[in-house]
Amino acid sequence: IARNYGCSGQFILNLLSCFPTLALIYGLHRLVIGTEVGLTDKSFLLYTLLDMMKLLRLGRVRSLTKSSAYVHNFWEKQSIPNTMLAVFVGKMILFCHWLACVWSFVAFAQAKTFNFTNEGVPPTWISEWHKNSYTPGSIDPIGWDNDVDRYVLSLFWAIQSVTSIGYGNIAPVSRVEFFMANILMLVSGVFWAYAIGNIINILDHVHSSQELYKKRMDLANIFINSFAPTDPSGGANYREGDSGSFAPTDPKRDPAFGVGDS
Repeated sequence: IARNYGCSGQFILNLLSCFPTLALIYGLHRLVIGTEVGLTDKSFLLYTLLDMMKLLRLGRVRSLTKSSAYVHNFWEKQSIPNTMLAVFVGKMILFCHWLACVWSFVAFAQAKTFNFTNEGVPPTWISEWHKNSYTPGSIDPIGWDNDVDRYVLSLFWAIQSVTSIGYGNIAPVSRVEFFMANILMLVSGVFWAYAIGNIINILDHVHSSQELYKKRMDLANIFINSFAPTDPSGGANYREGDSGSFAPTDPKRDPAFGVGDS
């Protein structure tokens, strides 16, 4: 087992994804950058690049979900339209999250600091937004501690790009940002087409289930009505029974019909 695991690609994948990036950054910071323990902007950039190797684990998610009996049993108990909608919403949120992280990282990789408005820092889309659209009391993406505001601003741009709304208040500034924006918007357009197809598929499945339910209800009503007595004036051959109700006078169902009459 160990030999097969070592020769397989999963071993290299797991080895890279379990790389101790935080310990490496801590050691480099103590030996090369200085003696302080705190994490600087430059060391954080290196940590982020190395820590991205953990994303390689995502390649195993699909195979693990297919082989998991718990996942299969869970989805089999759920409604198909609800399951399709939950999976689609999860994919939408995950894609927008990735897009926001990439777009924010592009600005940070150019500035190499979270203080985007300092002198000597190259202009980025964050510094340009802060100069033209920032309002005191609103979100502030400048500074190390404002990571949540920076993520919300990046997510705002990501949702605009995916849904093709495009307010225009967040735009690329540098050459790198224009190249990355073209790639990200192209990928967003492909994903949006995929999203529209999934929405149509979910609605079609819901409508088909409703139509099948209506057809079955109509057939059930027709079947029930076939046993109910109707008005004799409708042209059917009925006779009045002892209780005053009308019943069909089919000679083969009439008790007065003798055997010899057949």
